[in-house]
Amino acid sequence: MSLRSWHVGLALAVLIGAISGRLLSHQYGGRFALPTPLDADVWHVISPGLEAGRVYPGRGSHTGDGALVITDHVFFRSDLLVPQLDGVPAAVDVVLAKDSAKLAVVLGSRVLLDPMPDARTFSLAIDAGSLVLTSAGQQRVISPAQAGKLEISAEDGSARIEQLVIRDEQGGILLNEDFTTVGISLEVLHIGTLLGAAFGVMLALVFLGRSVLGGAAVSVLILAPPLSVCLVPVHSWLIAVERLYLVNAAPVDLARWILGLSLIPAVMVLLARCAAYGWNPRNDQRWCQRLWLVLALVVLGVHAESSWWMIGAAVWVGLPAIHAYRDRVSAGPLLAMDLLALTAVLVLGWGPGLVIGTAWRIAVIAGGAGVLTGRAPQAAVVALLLLLLAILPATEVALRASPLDAQWDPTQLQEERPSERGWRDPWESWKGRCGPESVDRTVRLLFVGGSSAGGAYQYEDDPTASFVYQSHQRLCAQLPDRVALETYNYGRGNRDTFTISRTIETMLDRTNADVVAAYVGVNDLLADHHPMTRKQREAVVADRHAALKGAAGFARRCRMVTGLWLVTRSLPKPGVSAVSDVPLDDAMENFGRIAQAVSARGGKVVLMTEHMRAEQTEWLDPYREVQQRSADQDPSTYFLDVRPAFEGASDNDMLVDQNHLSRDGSARLSFLIAQGLQPLLFAP
Repeated sequence: MSLRSWHVGLALAVLIGAISGRLLSHQYGGRFALPTPLDADVWHVISPGLEAGRVYPGRGSHTGDGALVITDHVFFRSDLLVPQLDGVPAAVDVVLAKDSAKLAVVLGSRVLLDPMPDARTFSLAIDAGSLVLTSAGQQRVISPAQAGKLEISAEDGSARIEQLVIRDEQGGILLNEDFTTVGISLEVLHIGTLLGAAFGVMLALVFLGRSVLGGAAVSVLILAPPLSVCLVPVHSWLIAVERLYLVNAAPVDLARWILGLSLIPAVMVLLARCAAYGWNPRNDQRWCQRLWLVLALVVLGVHAESSWWMIGAAVWVGLPAIHAYRDRVSAGPLLAMDLLALTAVLVLGWGPGLVIGTAWRIAVIAGGAGVLTGRAPQAAVVALLLLLLAILPATEVALRASPLDAQWDPTQLQEERPSERGWRDPWESWKGRCGPESVDRTVRLLFVGGSSAGGAYQYEDDPTASFVYQSHQRLCAQLPDRVALETYNYGRGNRDTFTISRTIETMLDRTNADVVAAYVGVNDLLADHHPMTRKQREAVVADRHAALKGAAGFARRCRMVTGLWLVTRSLPKPGVSAVSDVPLDDAMENFGRIAQAVSARGGKVVLMTEHMRAEQTEWLDPYREVQQRSADQDPSTYFLDVRPAFEGASDNDMLVDQNHLSRDGSARLSFLIAQGLQPLLFAP
């Protein structure tokens, strides 16, 4: 082939690769681009899969790829979206994408919208006290319903909404969104174009010096892995992230990482070809051997570990020297090319450097197969076998040096939702003090509960709007002479009486509280994400920790084994009903544990059942009875019924969703709480 023909072929390969990369980016680029988070001023998102107050792009609901995506999580229910509107919704028009899962809509009553090829447009409207569904030209009455809060979620996968229109009772538009205009960014298209051009160059170099059949075979080896990664559905990346327990990673991060790994065959082919050019006996210069020896000693000295580890490290470092000793003729080129492997370990350490160095050595052996076959085939086979065996420990070392080290430690995996993590080390979301500097007595009040008490969703950036702060202010206005009041809010998202009862001693140590007020219920009875209760799951974790002790747990302490276990662990079985995280019997036990810890320090406990929407409040009636029974059985426990605080008020004014209080709702509750706690706090 002439030089001119080679240049023309290379230019043509770059052009074809760039065009192909651009087209593939249009089709699949959304899998590798950060999606747009939902506007917090428009959407109130309650996600059981995320920690309140923290946003992981793509982990929760978002907009991207021409749709509003409502995330359905692997081990728990989907996100719940509540639009923030300047009116009361009474009608909803929605267009679902072709690949959308079922969409659950609560508008006075709950209805499940299942997209079909010929029916993806749905209209829901409250007409004459009934919820009416219109789809594919057919109309049917769902159930009696009244206009109120609108909630949407997904079922059996992530729901994808292309268009959404919300109207009030007069037909006025409250929200009109067309999500099909959210496309692929230019940045993604440009990156795809450059990657395509790079692949074009790779394929052109692969075909050089090969037959058409051989070049085609190698091209398939290079292109098949990245193309397969591109074909992975978007929701599958979220499934993988949650199954691998990567709580601090976004699906797009995993997608990019796997795409990078899929390029390994292409890189290995190019490295092997580059290494093949290095196998030249004329490169047998003694300075290469001396430089290699010095660099090997530096690597072992700089990255010295335990004695047992250094034995394996010394074997890995010295493997090319052993090979060169068996094949003296090729010692120069072999050790010269091995400088790259040693440099990778020296710069990157025994983590990723070990993986890169091992991969390069395999490429060197493969590239020199033609030379080694005739000169030292046995030594080459032995070296290649040892390097292949080194891949597993090298990968384990790389995982331990990565952020996965902490996330994949079996002793730390609790099978909890990300939003539940951290409960073992509670800390206050707000604290305040009032009263004179010089006092005879300081009274301390501790609030505990879930997100309704912590205010994570309604007014996280403005704790003064919560009922905890307002109760504190009202109590401060009633302070007796020479008495100070300190108030602590330990309410946090997804806290329940199980976690509170197991950490109450820690909270008391930090606050010395005289009165503990528990505003609980929803996270106990209505959190039903698992076929086992919270107490049962904790027992499983304890058994796992016991199994990890001693030599029997060595394999399970390996990060690779942990990763395989996470990938293959069973998902919740369809048809197996979930149970409450804290059923009534467990709640009764937890109330007793809290009361015992508080009364042992001379304090009192006040139990309150959370306020919910009128149509849902009956779900917590048995819970309220259990709290009353606990108060009747323990003289240090009191029950405060919060229902009178909301009598005569509209749920739309008191709540922002099913149970989180609005600012007006907090104000009403704080008045009742201050009235109920004042005798307990300030009694002589």
